[in-house]
Amino acid sequence: MKLKLCTYGAVLGLALSAGVAQAEPLAQKLQSFEALQASFTQTVTDPQGQEIASSEGTIALKRPQSFMLHTQIPDESYLYTRDDGVYYFDAFINQLTIMPLSSLQNSPFALLLEKSNGNDSSAWQDWEVQELIKSSVYELKPKTGTAAAQMGGASAVRTLKLTFTGRYLNSVEVSFADGNSNHYALSGQKFTVSESDFACTIPSDAEVADER
Repeated sequence: MKLKLCTYGAVLGLALSAGVAQAEPLAQKLQSFEALQASFTQTVTDPQGQEIASSEGTIALKRPQSFMLHTQIPDESYLYTRDDGVYYFDAFINQLTIMPLSSLQNSPFALLLEKSNGNDSSAWQDWEVQELIKSSVYELKPKTGTAAAQMGGASAVRTLKLTFTGRYLNSVEVSFADGNSNHYALSGQKFTVSESDFACTIPSDAEVADER
């Protein structure tokens, strides 16, 4: 389960940043919607580009901090936020892990929850943004000396790439220090969500690990 949490922590996330001139176009694009719902296909590849894992499910978010990543294939799991923390429920082993909200700060989807224009938001402080293809492809790297850059271990994020078509976010790709990459392809996007998109019923007999 710890390996799953490392993967989701790096992806769930999206703490991004850079000089304002580079970050602002991306920030404006992300600020064009208040909510997002989509299906995803996740592919994990090794340093040689060989697929080592895959999954499918749905993602939903709504500012300021509502988030749900529901994985349905191959095993069901939920990664979601509440006012008092970040919750991860693994249905296969019937275990719920609760983490502090701060665990989202260095995750690839955190920026999507930001309301700032990118100039003064804490989510934009630790990353550098480069616009690879105008208005469509952006690459982000942790700034030297920041908490994101100093995160150790194989799961440390090296680069984060976001690809758009117009206002639609097509994919999120995260490259890790061990050479593995995690690619999320999004489809069927909608810019509205309902409360049911963030619902998760935890069985009464689930094992609970509170790490807050």
